[in-house]
Amino acid sequence: YAGSMEKVRLPHTVAVTPFNNFDEGIYQKVSGYRTTFTTQPKWEGKLVLLTIEAAAHQSEVFLNGVSVGTHNCGYTSFTINLTPHLAPSGKKNVLTVKVDSRESIDVPPFGFVIDYMTYGGIYRDVYLEVKNPVFISDVAIATKTNHFTSEVTLNTTKGVEGFSLRQTITPAEKPDADPAAEIVTGVSNTKTLTAADAAPVQAWSLEHPFLYVLTTELLDSKKKVVDTNTVRFGFRDIRFDST
Repeated sequence: YAGSMEKVRLPHTVAVTPFNNFDEGIYQKVSGYRTTFTTQPKWEGKLVLLTIEAAAHQSEVFLNGVSVGTHNCGYTSFTINLTPHLAPSGKKNVLTVKVDSRESIDVPPFGFVIDYMTYGGIYRDVYLEVKNPVFISDVAIATKTNHFTSEVTLNTTKGVEGFSLRQTITPAEKPDADPAAEIVTGVSNTKTLTAADAAPVQAWSLEHPFLYVLTTELLDSKKKVVDTNTVRFGFRDIRFDST
């Protein structure tokens, strides 16, 4: 966790390869990435989450010398809660990521079923998020004509009692327009299903790819907005005919 290291920018590859005719062992190695950041006073009572969008192919994350999580796939993102291991407010944290780029039959997509080179390193973005103890982790939406359904997933360390959701749908190009639909509902679990008919909408098509925005707000017991999630989508129907 100390000593000199080469300074790099993300995304990054662990080895620059020739244009052609090279041994794939060039990029199959164990490497380390290190950075520092300071614990902020405003993080008190919050969750500090690290997201690595992709690191090929096995990753182990260390914060201040403590292993805080692993991930075994180079093609999916992962998020780790750093909160329990943060240094006190105002103090420096050392964040280290050990990345193993060697091929292993225990880690997808290896196992002699692919015919392409996989390279290695942290090759997508990495970022910190500071969240409230209850926050929106995902919103999935489906449509049929002008009807829509959504599944809102909450991430929580303290339960969801007293929280509620407010959803609005507006045209993507006219965010200040009157909502095509609005929903207010309570929350009884970490997953909440919502559904409604929107006002007459413009369907999405190849010729007219009209988009809407579903805005989901999480409200606490005092009706204060504590988190917001937005999803761009289109109202469309898809049908596969036999002829």
